[in-house]
Formats: sequence, structure tokens, C-alpha cells
Amino acid sequence: MNKVLVKRSDGSVAIVIPTKECTQELLQRDVLSVDGYVSHRDLSDQDIPVDRRWRNAWSDENEGSQIDINIEKCRKIHLNRLRKYRNKELENVDVEARINSKDSVKLEELNEKAQSLRDMPDELDLTVTNDPNLLYKVIPSVLEKYREHIENDFSAPM
Repeated sequence: MNKVLVKRSDGSVAIVIPTKECTQELLQRDVLSVDGYVSHRDLSDQDIPVDRRWRNAWSDENEGSQIDINIEKCRKIHLNRLRKYRNKELENVDVEARINSKDSVKLEELNEKAQSLRDMPDELDLTVTNDPNLLYKVIPSVLEKYREHIENDFSAPM
């Protein structure tokens, strides 16, 4: 028995994986009970993306058997990942500012860095690529020291 791809009303998809003991009636019941059910179709393992980085951006929008990846959702996911590291760096800057509170030159430098971090979500252009396989490599210079962590971050903050 094949896996089943369920399209949801919010545009996302769910995958129902039947057990060996599953009957057609049970599978049909499980498929139809998926929250936000719109439609479903059979799915083979080859149609499922190997890279789970964009799992929350998977959709069923185009013709063909492959699961689609919605680039707009990828951009939101990536921006939220970047915000996570930006917030971490803002905390580091705050600590450094407290330590250097009497050094006006250092404080000015830290204030500029903090402002750059705060401006990052508005100034970053994630439309430079429509390829999800390249999008995760788009990292602003202010977060460059976190590149390896960001590129390997498979969490999906929403």
C-alpha cells in the first residue's frame, strides 16, 4: 500500500503512512480525518524530498507526482531562522555593552552593530533566488559567524 499525500486547506500537506495491517477502509478514514483535508493522492518514496529543511513549506500546487516546495513559505521559514540567530547576537551585544559601559567609542560601535541587527529583517533581500536549495545560504554579513549553524539548522520556527 502506498503512502498518501493529503492537501490541507492552508496549502500545507500531510503524509499518511499506512501500516502493513492497515485496511483500505482504515486508510480512507485516516486520510479523510486529517485536519483541514482538501484532497489526497497516492505518493511514492521518490516523490518525497530527501532534504527535510523545508518540510513546513511542502505543498501540492503543481502537476506531477513530486511534492512541491513553496518558495514564499521557505523565505518566511529562513527569515525566522535568521531572527533566532539575530536575537542571540543582540543578547551578546547587550552583554558586551554592559561590560564596556564606560568606553564611549566601544559603545558607539556596539550601538551601530545592534541597529544593524535590528534592521536585518527589513533590509535582507531573500528574493535573490527562487531555489530553496540556495536560499538557506543567503545569510547577512552581520550573522556570518553563525553561517555553519544556520546552514545546518533544520528546526522550523514559524
